[in-house]
Amino acid sequence: LKEFKTALLEVFRSAHAQSVGMIALMESINKSCPSPFKETEVRAALSRMQDDNQVMVADDIIFLI
Repeated sequence: LKEFKTALLEVFRSAHAQSVGMIALMESINKSCPSPFKETEVRAALSRMQDDNQVMVADDIIFLI
């Protein structure tokens, strides 16, 4: 989860955005990752982060809280 959070924050930082689409997120975190995240892993991590009020996911758009 820690590795995913770091990659996720880097995507938000590089895009200078408060939200990012799921497809763009998957492409961004997996292009520089030696072991790519699967969509199920990403959704599980986002669900956990949503439970912790760190992100909000709506219609496959991830919002940074």
